[in-house]
Amino acid sequence: MRMVFLLDPRPGMWDRARPMTTQKDIARRLGVSPSLVSHVLGGRGEQIGAAARTVARIQRAARRLGYQPNAAALVLRGRSARTLGVVVKNFDDPYLGQMAGELHRLAQAAGYALMLTGCGAPPAYRPEPAPLLRFRLDGLLLAGSDVADDWFAPFARQGVRGVQIGSGPPVAGMRRVCTDEAWGMAAAVAHLVGLGHRRIAFIGDGSGAHERRRQALVAALEQRGLRPLGGRARAGTRGAAAVEQAVAAALAARATALAAGDDETAQRTVRALRDRGRQVPRDLSVTGMDDIPSARLTIPALTTVRQPLGDMVRTAFRLLTAPEGDERAAEATLVLRPQLVVRESTARPRAAAGRERNGKGT
Repeated sequence: MRMVFLLDPRPGMWDRARPMTTQKDIARRLGVSPSLVSHVLGGRGEQIGAAARTVARIQRAARRLGYQPNAAALVLRGRSARTLGVVVKNFDDPYLGQMAGELHRLAQAAGYALMLTGCGAPPAYRPEPAPLLRFRLDGLLLAGSDVADDWFAPFARQGVRGVQIGSGPPVAGMRRVCTDEAWGMAAAVAHLVGLGHRRIAFIGDGSGAHERRRQALVAALEQRGLRPLGGRARAGTRGAAAVEQAVAAALAARATALAAGDDETAQRTVRALRDRGRQVPRDLSVTGMDDIPSARLTIPALTTVRQPLGDMVRTAFRLLTAPEGDERAAEATLVLRPQLVVRESTARPRAAAGRERNGKGT
């Protein structure tokens, strides 16, 4: 069964259970005709010659009574229902709370309601369009990378704008806002090399995101004349088992630094190393990717590459809600640069640090 949640951020919508205020209610309260209220709230008060004082009085009453236009009626009149659909790839993703919070703030400020649904099971992660097709959406946001790429067509036929926040195979008909992952991984490599590391391994599984980031790591190392070490899990292995396999391979290759495919993998890596009697960063350095909220709470706090989540959500929201003809809304893909965040999980290699303490230099 597919679930669709209505997240309506407009003030007063859920203060208490009560019937919705109608235009007739406002007319009765003010002692004016319903047609006058309809014209004023429809933005046509001046056209019919309504006095400015009367217009202001009706508008104040509408705000005080918590009036909200009926979405179906707006659509019938050819106007926007001010409703956006949001498809989340994975509700277990730590980014969901941050993304939903930023979307809520933007929607509240602009007067939009949000319709929220999810995707099918992995590995396909296919969104189910049927629940959202029951609503007249002004735009549709896909939150997540590497989902099925052929599901948006029914919305495109209805003229619904679509924007994906994420990477992977493009979804036909949708624009995209994503992070420059290659730049981010190159920044992590530059940091590790700057500390003195030359034996660097990637820790990850075979997922699309991890494979892209592994390739970015390989390219960044090769640009510096370095060879990536073993650290990949067997094909089809996911989660903790993948990390265990990758960490074992990296240790066997005598790596001094481990670059994880994401922060959750980095946290699992720190745990796997501790279980083997290795301390981070004394014995090995570890980096993550994304900067999820718990990254700064890990012991040690993770050095990672921060995704510009706020900028990504704001950019996607602008693309969805920009007026027709806005040239900025026609851009197919917008790539934003991430930021390296240096914390406690990286340090000089143990051998180099030992030489430095003994006065032998590097």
